[in-house]
Amino acid sequence: MLEEAIARQDDLGAEKLAKEKELLTLKNQQIGNQQRLTQLKMEHLSTADFYKKLHPTDGSLPEKLSETEWLQMGRFVDDLYDHFTSRLTALAKLSKRDLRICYLIKLGVSPVGMASLLCVTKAAVTLARQRMRKKRHRCPARRVHCRLLSFSSVLILPI
Repeated sequence: MLEEAIARQDDLGAEKLAKEKELLTLKNQQIGNQQRLTQLKMEHLSTADFYKKLHPTDGSLPEKLSETEWLQMGRFVDDLYDHFTSRLTALAKLSKRDLRICYLIKLGVSPVGMASLLCVTKAAVTLARQRMRKKRHRCPARRVHCRLLSFSSVLILPI
């Protein structure tokens, strides 16, 4: 009787391990699928007209964006980063310019590039980032984009 109970327990343990292995395999497949989807989204993003304006290949400053391109950028960022805008605005009240700065940070645009796009000075961009940091309180000094980057549920773009 005791031997039967031990054998049954061993069988249950082996069955549990097999199920856990199966679950891990499925999770790994899901992660792989998410990574492939993200890669496809990034490829699609890099072909967008607004993205090409943000990252000119000739080393020049980014070109100005139309209102339509700003909206398109917001949709891309929200799609790529799991409703980035709504999660960000839930944390702090942001102006249109602040939100655009957040998008640009997320897409790896330099402060000088941001200044060019927003028709302001680099100092104005720096001050806006500092004001956002004060609104957030938790972000370490010198890195307002640290929290923004952590909003990625899929991928963090280099800055």
